[in-house]
Amino acid sequence: MSNPLPALSRNGTLMTPEGGPPGAWWSLTKPVLAVAMLKLAEQGRIDLDASYEAHPFTFLQLLANTSGVPNYTDLPAYRADVAAGVAPWTDADLLTETGLTPRFPPGTAWAYSNTGFMLIRQTIERIMDRRIDEAIASLLFAPMGIADTRIAHAPEDMAACAWAGDRAYHPGWVYHRMAVGPASDAVRFLDSVFQGGFLSAAGRARLTQRTELGPGPKGRPWRTAAYGLGLMAGEMQAGRAFGHSGVGPYSVSAAYHFPDRPDRPTACAFGPGADETEVEWQVVRAAYSPD
Repeated sequence: MSNPLPALSRNGTLMTPEGGPPGAWWSLTKPVLAVAMLKLAEQGRIDLDASYEAHPFTFLQLLANTSGVPNYTDLPAYRADVAAGVAPWTDADLLTETGLTPRFPPGTAWAYSNTGFMLIRQTIERIMDRRIDEAIASLLFAPMGIADTRIAHAPEDMAACAWAGDRAYHPGWVYHRMAVGPASDAVRFLDSVFQGGFLSAAGRARLTQRTELGPGPKGRPWRTAAYGLGLMAGEMQAGRAFGHSGVGPYSVSAAYHFPDRPDRPTACAFGPGADETEVEWQVVRAAYSPD
């Protein structure tokens, strides 16, 4: 299928049609987990500055990718089993492979860790005593008016996703789990966070507190790279961009809010392949176009 047009809002109002073909959000799900943790903190149900169990890193450091926890997608055995199409490992088996010994003293450096977000997913499930799909639906999606997006758990949950074809990819290989839904829902999610008052001003400030990572990747629209809490947070063109990009075996995602633009646009795009560069540029072009 051809790339659908990006979903776009301006000043919190959707400018493009609601709904559309569902896409796999991949790591665009990380801001969902981060916002859920911040909401639980605002409700007094967790202290983000507390240590994760008996480990030397905090929940905040897991969200900020400053915990030093090893990244499971770096494991050759993981990549081989995903490619072979075998059943996902259990959480316990994954942690046996990666361990949780930090690669550097927590808080002293930055390194992307999908494993850290698996621990965040487990924490949300434990606090809410629900599986992550039910927890996110009740804590975030229902209050935000998001009805067409869910957290995938089985290969059949992925079947309707754009560019899935006849692939039988098991979303259990994404250990922080993954949202599946239309681009307009990703726009609604970011607008609820940044323009809809879902989080307090203090919560938004914490979400967007950045670790600066230097110049942006060559060829992509980033002037500078930075990371907040589960949030890619560098600068594109004239100002900040808050959101995330995602990459899977057959498709990519990107959704960003641009708070420094006068009309505060938010845009989301999905595309085929395994390189998020083009969908990031689609988002920028949509957000910066004069309509």
